[in-house]
Amino acid sequence: MNRLQEYSFLWDGSQPGWVLVKPEPGQCNYTIYNTETKMFLVIEISADYEWVCFEMLQRGVRVVDQFP
Repeated sequence: MNRLQEYSFLWDGSQPGWVLVKPEPGQCNYTIYNTETKMFLVIEISADYEWVCFEMLQRGVRVVDQFP
């Protein structure tokens, strides 16, 4: 299994509530956040983080302006 496939729960519906929060002015990165559990997901490997955010956007994960 591709090591990045472990993040598929972010877009496949198996763990609902995941969104991308737009960055604040002056910041450049989305925040991966679960609206149901009120938990953040931190991905420490930059290339993995970028791929996951790209994949979430491509698969239609909701993008919000601020934390719900």
